[in-house]
Amino acid sequence: CKQGGGALEPTMCGRWAHTACCQALEEVFFVSLGKGGTAADLSKMFPERRNYNCTYCEVQGGTCVVCPRGNCRTAFHPMCARSRADEDGLVLYVEELTNGQPVTRICCAEHSKKLGGKPPTDVRKPADTRALPSPGR
Repeated sequence: CKQGGGALEPTMCGRWAHTACCQALEEVFFVSLGKGGTAADLSKMFPERRNYNCTYCEVQGGTCVVCPRGNCRTAFHPMCARSRADEDGLVLYVEELTNGQPVTRICCAEHSKKLGGKPPTDVRKPADTRALPSPGR
């Protein structure tokens, strides 16, 4: 990721990745290393994520996510979206995937406005969110 700052997670390949980026990618999993430690497994990350241009920084590369609403193709780096979330009124929420994994979703400005600034009601919410990092800004 080209963004500086923010909390980082160790990865299984010996590098570091933004926690916020890992939380927003449904194909990234956290693996227990024992003694309370975890590492992000990036081995299944979709390579096409690097082909998008970020709506905010306009840079191609890094890892982008796409607005989850309908067929929207608005793409952005999770860190870029989080830095603009308050200013643009972006909706961020945690959804539980069918495998039980929580993932942070980030809606584009247009869909966030259509949602009235609130998370959609048609998503699976995790039963226990106590251990989840806040998707807030």
